[in-house]
Amino acid sequence: MASDDAREQFKAKIARMARIVLARRAVPFLGAGVSMEAKLDSEDLPEDLHHTTAMLKRACCCALDVAKSVRDKKPGSLPPGNLLEKIEDAAKSRDPSLGLAEVCEIALSMMKADGQNGAVQLVRNVLRIPDFRRLLPTKAHRYIAFLAREGLIDEVFTTNFDCCMERAYTDSFSRQPKGPVNQIHDGSSYRHQVGRTPSCVGERRQYPRLTIFKLNGCAEAVADVDAEKEDTILLTERQLQNWRERQWARDVFRDRLRCRSLIFSGFGSPEPQIRHTVVQILEEMSASEGGSEKPDISSDDTHPCDPDNTPRAPYVACHKKPTFHQWQIVNAFCQGSETGSGLSVQDLLVMDPAGSELSADRFWELIYRHVVLCVLQALLGLRSDVAVRVRLLCGGGTRVLDDTRSLLDSLAGMHDEERRQNPDKDILGWLEEHETTRFARWLHVMQAPPTDVDARRARGIYLAIRDHGILVGDFLLVWAALVEEVATNRRIFHEEPEIGLRVDLDGDGLVVYLSGAEKCEVHSMQPDEAGRGQRIALLILGPRLPGVGPAIIRPRDEVPRGAVEECKAKRVKEDRVLVRLYLDEILQQRKRGLQDFQALRKFLHEVALTPTPFYRERRKSSLEDRLEPLEEAEVSDG
Repeated sequence: MASDDAREQFKAKIARMARIVLARRAVPFLGAGVSMEAKLDSEDLPEDLHHTTAMLKRACCCALDVAKSVRDKKPGSLPPGNLLEKIEDAAKSRDPSLGLAEVCEIALSMMKADGQNGAVQLVRNVLRIPDFRRLLPTKAHRYIAFLAREGLIDEVFTTNFDCCMERAYTDSFSRQPKGPVNQIHDGSSYRHQVGRTPSCVGERRQYPRLTIFKLNGCAEAVADVDAEKEDTILLTERQLQNWRERQWARDVFRDRLRCRSLIFSGFGSPEPQIRHTVVQILEEMSASEGGSEKPDISSDDTHPCDPDNTPRAPYVACHKKPTFHQWQIVNAFCQGSETGSGLSVQDLLVMDPAGSELSADRFWELIYRHVVLCVLQALLGLRSDVAVRVRLLCGGGTRVLDDTRSLLDSLAGMHDEERRQNPDKDILGWLEEHETTRFARWLHVMQAPPTDVDARRARGIYLAIRDHGILVGDFLLVWAALVEEVATNRRIFHEEPEIGLRVDLDGDGLVVYLSGAEKCEVHSMQPDEAGRGQRIALLILGPRLPGVGPAIIRPRDEVPRGAVEECKAKRVKEDRVLVRLYLDEILQQRKRGLQDFQALRKFLHEVALTPTPFYRERRKSSLEDRLEPLEEAEVSDG
């Protein structure tokens, strides 16, 4: 059981790293632990694909049975007998003293002695590294990709061969722009990609481009059999110690350590592909110069993540207890900058306060939640454009805005059990089916055409808050007004892929639909409003589209392709007529402002019960707006 002090210290570390991310000073450094739980994307591949360090070492050790055939041909090429015994023990996980790099070097030497092309055999047949590109992203990869979509992370370092990080970032786009990732794994790719612009264009928007530095090589680079790039995969002790062909990586490290904070995750193994990279980092950290004064890290005004305050400190997430190599990183920094960093080893090692395991998935989830809550609070800041819009819609008062911000604040203190009991309140909760957050999924459902909401392929899609500020502000207004009155375990927000979100206002079937402005034109228009069907309000959130106004509409008759199982029964019956209204227009029609959430809830119930009068009122005012210039013209002509 964690003490209160331990929990507060842990929260303070997460908040400190979140502020570094918000300052755009963070560079994630991903080790093998981040991909530990990665699954394969195809059933055709073997389930025992050795993509973890321990399993790679075991596969390599088992392949060393070739030693028996080499012994008769070239006895002098074999390692000493005691070393062969250690290899056998390592294969059975009895001797951890031999690392993967040592075992790979022995295997490579013995394969060459047997007349084989050692690099090809080791990379392709023994370790099966080309198949690593088929691994699916984990939650940690997704969360980092989401932070990159917000423009807060633009670079990632990794010692892993897999392509999970690239895949997570590419998946986050509903319609992929051209070249969203710079993948740099050797000198050639560094020269071709390092100078590219930091953004890419897609769907009439500028999106941030993510640069991924793969220090030990990339599985995708060796996927082509004819490419003959097996030597770009660094495996052996000699390869990892030789930085002559990796000078670009060393230079990039030196630069980032001067101006950024590295956040190490999944990084605790003694394997050389991690250890020798750390050695290069330590050299730079030891040479870092600290400030002349030691800041108080407990102060909110003066903080180590402040760009002009202290040297960039590395943070290391520990799976459980710190390993020697994790301690070595932060200790080297603290000793090298002891003249003024004000940070201790304990400040930089991040562990679960209860002493249990802290997975990479959980670690990045905590950082993401803290960062996004800060982004949402800033979006509703008193001087922001979104806050001005919300105040105008609510009649000029600030109470509704303040209450929305307070509700967001309460999310930071929610415990896991409370999140499970209030799923609609926990808008940043993880949706396993879609591998994204609940909030991002809802925004996507409200914005994307029906064909883009196919549950089977829409995994990892993320709509960045930075790109949809007005839509986010409108939705937060409705969400905050409704979620507080909902009983525990009752869901009120439901996906309607053809329309957007269905909101159950009460338990008697009173509903309202929410959709984004960009989805207005996907519905079939109904030419008249004389139908006898039940009228349901469809509220359009976000900015208004030119030429698209309130209307009487019906949903499409066909079921979206790929969503047959999800839409076995018609969600919206054919005898129900949707009355499309813009949220900002109907709020501005009110004679009195909305002073609190209770008034807003009452107003939404009124719209849901009788949506047609709001449509007629808007249609009438729109007609008067068009006739007024004509009347003025007639008077001037007379």
